[in-house]
Amino acid sequence: MKDIKKLPQLLIDQIAAGEIIERPASIVKELLENSVDAGATQIHLNLNDGGISLISVLDNGFGITRNNLPLAVRNHATSKIENQNEFENCSSHGFRGEALAAIASVSRLKIQSKTSLSDEGNEIFQENNKWILQPCSGEVGTHISVSELFHKVPARKRFLKNRGTELKHCKSIFMHLSLAHPLIEFNFIHEGKKQLSFKKTSLLERFARVCSVELSQVRILEKTVGEVSIKLLLSSSQENNIRNQEYIIVNKRCVKNYTVSRSINTAFKNLVHELYKPDLLVEILIPNNEINFNVHPTKKEVQFKDNGLIYSLIYETLINSLSNNDLTNRVNTLVLQEDKAEQGHTKKRPRSIINNGNEQGNKFGLRQDFLDIPGQNEFTGSGLSVGLGVPLGQLANTFIVAQNNDGLILIDSHAAHERILFEILKEKSNVACQKLSYPEKIRIDKHDFQAITESLELINSYGFDIQTKQPNELIIRGHPEVLKNINPVLIVRELITEIVQFDSFAILDEKVDEVLGNIACKSAVKANQKLSLTEMTFILRKMEKIENGGICNHGRPTWIQISLDTVGKFFLKGK
Repeated sequence: MKDIKKLPQLLIDQIAAGEIIERPASIVKELLENSVDAGATQIHLNLNDGGISLISVLDNGFGITRNNLPLAVRNHATSKIENQNEFENCSSHGFRGEALAAIASVSRLKIQSKTSLSDEGNEIFQENNKWILQPCSGEVGTHISVSELFHKVPARKRFLKNRGTELKHCKSIFMHLSLAHPLIEFNFIHEGKKQLSFKKTSLLERFARVCSVELSQVRILEKTVGEVSIKLLLSSSQENNIRNQEYIIVNKRCVKNYTVSRSINTAFKNLVHELYKPDLLVEILIPNNEINFNVHPTKKEVQFKDNGLIYSLIYETLINSLSNNDLTNRVNTLVLQEDKAEQGHTKKRPRSIINNGNEQGNKFGLRQDFLDIPGQNEFTGSGLSVGLGVPLGQLANTFIVAQNNDGLILIDSHAAHERILFEILKEKSNVACQKLSYPEKIRIDKHDFQAITESLELINSYGFDIQTKQPNELIIRGHPEVLKNINPVLIVRELITEIVQFDSFAILDEKVDEVLGNIACKSAVKANQKLSLTEMTFILRKMEKIENGGICNHGRPTWIQISLDTVGKFFLKGK
């Protein structure tokens, strides 16, 4: 058996570097955040070879004094916290005091700095494994250069990608930090060529610049509950946006968080097409004692004390604001309407239960005529002033051609009718309870059991019949009839995870909506199906009244407006 020995300091620092420094972008993040914490109003990032051969960060912050420079490169030395209370309520980006020591252990590090109280600056660098401290010239602020990354650990260098890939990662970090701090000027130079330059501006203007959209294509949504405030910025574009960007900023830190991402993805379902998702920024301001940044060495992840609150705030803000109901404004783009939800948690509305068999011939609590287009005399035409106007006919028996005062409208008859039926199904159908021939039993841990017990009445209002049995056992006697083809045990286990992690029942709405969406899709009029003018009028009038009439259940547009001016240009009017 080998003796236990204390590791050499260099090896300790290199191990720490393994946790902190994955690639050049990791160093860029640490140095840029240090500049922000130093109160800089201008930050310049200069890279060579994608950051592999050189990373240089110059700022105009308050600088580092001569006697503090040797401490700056020591591990576990920092100016950002001094005690337990400051650690738990730290408002700066860094607090471990490992970054510069770790960087120095795997590269050549040089720091030049000058404070406003000093007549000259000072620099520190390594020579023959010793730190050299000497005077230097320079302006107030700090200049840190990192060269020959991983030259001391060549095995790590072999894992780096090509310079284009590494440059891409560095640019992503730069973009994130610039969004989190719009009041700071950021400049990005690669091999002597300016890549990006962001002047001091508002968050709205910075977001529009980063996403390369016009200000008019950005919408801001805000909600505040107690000491927690959330701001969401969404870009809207008609262009295919496969690689949509999602930025999460918590107390001015750029982070990742599953709760936030989950709430966004859930809200987007049935409302935004997967190929046209908007770029999105979520900014959260929350008391520091309600979050934990100390869950990852680089602080790129964060934990919330109340996941349910964060989830519901984001989800409800998006779900109540993503809409395509504005017939005067929609031109095949994402349109938003004012958030009409009350502040705070939206009260969950229990769904009434119809025990299977009580409604004979009414499988989902629906009448069959909800799925049918009305007879010839049920709807009559209306004037051009009506939102979607009056139908003129069909194009290829697939698209309804209509006109209103603004010009020509093309409507996808299948997509439009699909959304109409989907919304009617959701509104008119109650969730019937399908009794199981043999009850299913699930054992769960004590914490989950308590959470489910507290929410049992609401769970059963969705069409479940679940009872509790001590110790920590659930008995499933029935489940929503509409979900009859899904294993009830799997549904309940997913529901438990959703409730425990997010205090949310969204997983049930997702699954019910998926089933109802399939019913609507199969029941809607098909392409190449000839419709009468009365049937077309019915679809137009329903679309004007139905929720989200501008998009189908998959997020695709149901109609587009072609203005008279556009039509006139086809014929060279005014030329």
